[in-house]
Amino acid sequence: MATIVEVIVPAREFDVGQVFVDIPGIRIELDRLVPTSSAVIPYLWIRGASQQDIVHAADVHEAIRHISVVDEVDGHGTLYRIEWSRSVKSTIVELSEHNLSLLSGYGTDRVWELTFRAENRNEVSEFFEWFTDRDISVEFNKIYEGGGNGDGDGQELSNAQLEALLLAFDRGYFDEPRRATLEDISASLGISRQALAGRLRRGTRTLVSRLVEDT
Repeated sequence: MATIVEVIVPAREFDVGQVFVDIPGIRIELDRLVPTSSAVIPYLWIRGASQQDIVHAADVHEAIRHISVVDEVDGHGTLYRIEWSRSVKSTIVELSEHNLSLLSGYGTDRVWELTFRAENRNEVSEFFEWFTDRDISVEFNKIYEGGGNGDGDGQELSNAQLEALLLAFDRGYFDEPRRATLEDISASLGISRQALAGRLRRGTRTLVSRLVEDT
């Protein structure tokens, strides 16, 4: 059975994150990775930074061959396509070479939260040996058996999901009318709005699944 893994990595130790660490307030969503024979191509939704700053940061990075704007959507940000050389060994290249499927990735100038799927736990172990060998600080947020879309098929809440749900409840996010926004809560947790929304969604799904099983 497939294994779903959620990890937290400091931006300065994650290759895509390193590109944008000097842009305060930036918020990034990794839309998808497209592997080719010579490159891995990440598509990134980015908010909180100008196109000029984004392109400049990418242009000076050794692994990036080219960056281009694909789309702009009000309220969601700008979608960028980055051509990332396979000749520069990095996390996203290793993801591709270990046949791991990246389900989601959210980042700021400080931290990244990644969720990926492996065919088995051996593949997970091999991948994290790569992190260990390079002294990259990885915090395991959650590991569970599951398939499909990775939106919360686990059997229990992770610590991060519980923290997000409790803070959202305490701040009045679930009240009518709401007394807090996703932006307010994500700022308190030091994560992006998208990452918080993902934690709340997966946590709520797990709680509802438990209720259904108990009825």
